[in-house]
Amino acid sequence: MAANPNPARITAAMWWFGEQLLALEPGTLLAGIYANKPGYHNTRAANATTDYSVRDTVDQRGPSDKAAAIDWTFPEAQRGDYRRMAVYGWRLRAAYDARDPRLAGWREALGQVDVDATPEGLDFRYWRTRTPDDTHLWHWHFSECREVVTYYSNKGALLSVLRGQTYEQWRAGETDMLTPEQAAQLLELHTLATSGNRLGPAQTSGGGIPVAWWPRQYFELRAEFTLLRTALEGMAAGSPDAAAILAGVDERLATLRAEIRDAVADLGEGGAAAVRADA
Repeated sequence: MAANPNPARITAAMWWFGEQLLALEPGTLLAGIYANKPGYHNTRAANATTDYSVRDTVDQRGPSDKAAAIDWTFPEAQRGDYRRMAVYGWRLRAAYDARDPRLAGWREALGQVDVDATPEGLDFRYWRTRTPDDTHLWHWHFSECREVVTYYSNKGALLSVLRGQTYEQWRAGETDMLTPEQAAQLLELHTLATSGNRLGPAQTSGGGIPVAWWPRQYFELRAEFTLLRTALEGMAAGSPDAAAILAGVDERLATLRAEIRDAVADLGEGGAAAVRADA
């Protein structure tokens, strides 16, 4: 792959991600990253303030002059053969259904989850689906949160999903391969992921999370803490403070378990049992 053609608008991390996609599936094409049009392909500064790609807090942070989307084209899909493209769609859908922590830092994936004539869209921020326009029948569009456009960690995590690795396989391998810089990025990413826009709009009642959402919040935050702990292990290895840092994470998670275990009692035995079984 050639050198980054527009470093003023395309980060080194996103260009690297494009290279990895082409290496993952030879014969595919990089259809574009930066484009002067509304949405994540353009910069935050060039978008209208009402555009969906700049409204949320996680898209109001990070560089204002960089693109935050990439298109990955499958030539045979342009002729109606969606089988190769759908392999990655099945993996993305499985990760979406599992609320896989490796999706943190990404806004959406638009493409072919199956082999029919209708494309699918998976929103990783608000956990909802939509039908994008028909151009997504032959290319995968990935949008990331603008706050992490310079990060490699979220891009490596998504590549793990696309390669078909399980979360456990990725975690075991990634812990060994994290550089201090990558570990710090991953730590920052998952700290940001727990602040603002995490559960989506219109999900609070009376000024707080309604009790019916506590089990979901517990399991989502548990996944966040699991990956956060992995980042800390990679970053703090060999540090005299490592044990204290990890003990603090475990203490916070234990407190979270206790708080939510008490809250779900109001849901009845079924809701309480789900958290008790995991505690």
